[in-house]
Amino acid sequence: MFAKTNVQTLDLKCSDATQCKVSDDVTYYVRNTTDWGDRMTLMCVWEHDAKTGSARDFCLIPMLEQNLAATFKYNGPLKPKVALANDVDRCGFYFFSYESARRYLGQFGGFFVNSYDIEWHPSSYVANADKFPSHNYTLLQQSTFRQNTDDFVGPHPYAHAIKSLP
Repeated sequence: MFAKTNVQTLDLKCSDATQCKVSDDVTYYVRNTTDWGDRMTLMCVWEHDAKTGSARDFCLIPMLEQNLAATFKYNGPLKPKVALANDVDRCGFYFFSYESARRYLGQFGGFFVNSYDIEWHPSSYVANADKFPSHNYTLLQQSTFRQNTDDFVGPHPYAHAIKSLP
């Protein structure tokens, strides 16, 4: 469920022996990450040793995200074990939730985004073609597709923090 909710792979391998066990028998699973100030991240993981059957959980020292990326790699020579295809209905359209924006603003005191607030002229819509007979809507009709949407009440579409009312 975590992989599907966060659209990311679950199992990781250690690539930094100073932080964790570098072994083909040991797999790591992300438990949580917490912003730690000064652009640092505290990452806690579960460690499973398939050879000995042992498991434990622990947190790494707070570090920059690029150091986390150097500490772990995905578990697989060519691709992650949990592969999730991009959803064409959502890819590129929903990338930064309001909840994330609130948390970022609260922690760092500022928020910057490039955005456009566009109000289209009524002639821009195929539904209004009868009102604008001088316009050719052929290309617009050929390049317009339906985008599916999800109703959700959590911080992002894949995680439901609370149940919605009927």
